[in-house]
Amino acid sequence: MEGTVATASGQSVRTYCFMLGIVLCLGFSINYWMVTLIPASAVMVINPIVLLVGYFVLAFGGIWLSHSSDDPRISLLGYLMVVVPVGVVIIPFVQSFNPLIVEKAVLFTAMLSGIMAFGGFLFPQFFRSIGGILFWALLAAIIAEIIMMIIGYDLAAMGWIVAVIFMGYDFSMALKDEPTIDAAIDRAVSLYLDIINLFIRVLSIMGKSRD
Repeated sequence: MEGTVATASGQSVRTYCFMLGIVLCLGFSINYWMVTLIPASAVMVINPIVLLVGYFVLAFGGIWLSHSSDDPRISLLGYLMVVVPVGVVIIPFVQSFNPLIVEKAVLFTAMLSGIMAFGGFLFPQFFRSIGGILFWALLAAIIAEIIMMIIGYDLAAMGWIVAVIFMGYDFSMALKDEPTIDAAIDRAVSLYLDIINLFIRVLSIMGKSRD
């Protein structure tokens, strides 16, 4: 009986991880399609205020919808409400860089995200145990970044630190979630934003190094 329960639990965790990966890949595939096929000029003609308000309404509405619903279909809709406006906003930014630099930034971000995920699978207890530590480290890093911004220091290194800590914290929280499909979609929203944030910072740093 205990073996049957353990097997069912293991299957639930595998389903959770598989769904989390699929939803993340879906979001990044949509963003890739948007950046590849939609010219920056099509975004630049949009009124900046309309673009900004639309972004925040859709993104925050999507986050709320995903986390407030226990229906995977509704949660997925909320996730897509985050993915699409993020894609629109990053189109001019990404297209302003050399495609080779963008490719390297994508590869580096994917490698770092993969390492974090692989580490979580190998050392799940460790990641669960440092969730609280990562929260305080994240808070300290954000405060330090704000102070450095005010006094005018270069934020490149701090940007990497903050992005990685964000990802580490959310990944540690993912390992504590109930292993359901809806929870996987909800967690994908946070991890998607973490990875996009890391990609933007990596791309900015790589772009500056080429100047």
